[in-house]
Amino acid sequence: MKGILARILYSLLLALSVVFFFQKGYLEKAELVFYDWRLSRFAEESSPVAPMVIVGATENFQMKTGQPLSRKSYDLLLSKLEKGNAGVIGFDIFFPHADDTDTANLISSIKRSEKVVLPVFSPVKLENRNGIFYPTSEIRSSSDQFNSAAASLGHINVFPDRDQVVRKIPAFIQHGKTKFPQISLEMARIYQGKENLIFRHPRLIRPPAGNIPVNLDGTIYIRMLSQNE
Repeated sequence: MKGILARILYSLLLALSVVFFFQKGYLEKAELVFYDWRLSRFAEESSPVAPMVIVGATENFQMKTGQPLSRKSYDLLLSKLEKGNAGVIGFDIFFPHADDTDTANLISSIKRSEKVVLPVFSPVKLENRNGIFYPTSEIRSSSDQFNSAAASLGHINVFPDRDQVVRKIPAFIQHGKTKFPQISLEMARIYQGKENLIFRHPRLIRPPAGNIPVNLDGTIYIRMLSQNE
């Protein structure tokens, strides 16, 4: 009997020690290394690619095209993506001003498209949490003319780990009473024609199809794709 009690006590102490070190962040590095190894060794088979596009811009644009980046460039790109049957088009780009002819044309194209999702961003560090929602006191986005023309808005905040690698993102942020899904989730919702996003906290089994596996801390892990996908 004493031997059994000793083993139970030892197990409890070991479990409490693991919880303590985990809460203090001492095991985070080991956890991240294991997560990266698991992704590289046990990646899931590729799913059918949905016709969704996120548009970004780099400093290489002008060097490769010989032309400065402009609202006219985005308007032309939007037209080409629609001709290519893009289902939903997200922009990782802000349009804070609306004061010229090219801008007016782009706004008209976005409104006519009915499939463009524009970004919002919290410049305030997301530390507090209300359930799965991360409240923020400040939001940055495009001008009202652009936002009202878009089909919807989605946030582009991320949570870098201690090694500055981004492995997970907040599923939702909240500004006042307005809640913003992560931009890829909002794009998927629009593409699937759903009224709302359905989420579930994963346990030992995979959530049913159509449910977003949101962690208890309100984040979702990024599925890292290989360079061939």
